Amino acid sequence: MEAIYTNGPAIGELYDDGEQYVVGSTYSDSSSVPGHVSCHAVSDINNDGLPDLHWEKDSLIFYSPRSPLIADLDNDDNNEIIVPSAKGKVFVFNADGSIRATISASISYRQLAVANIVPDTDEKQLIIPNAKKLQVY
Repeated sequence: MEAIYTNGPAIGELYDDGEQYVVGSTYSDSSSVPGHVSCHAVSDINNDGLPDLHWEKDSLIFYSPRSPLIADLDNDDNNEIIVPSAKGKVFVFNADGSIRATISASISYRQLAVANIVPDTDEKQLIIPNAKKLQVY
């Protein structure tokens, strides 16, 4: 079995430069076929007729129950990529694909959200719903 894309992609800017990127995560129900996360630039600089691969991470997630998110969590004008995993982790990537954080979280089959929910600040929080509570980071 191959890992397959079962969720919608996240589409947006990563570097505040107008360039759009598409981020997707795959599903696999086999530990011998790990899932992965990929980020493609919408542009086709190499002229092969396909979006150019910006970065890809294999073996990080076994099953991604929801679509990734693109959001600027720290107000540095570069967006981060947030990818949930059903294995109790949420991966936060920098725009260049390096891992910024791994959050242990009780993930359910609900979509993550990013919002500014703290009054009088510009910072955004990552909201992770599970069956019994909301976790906010």
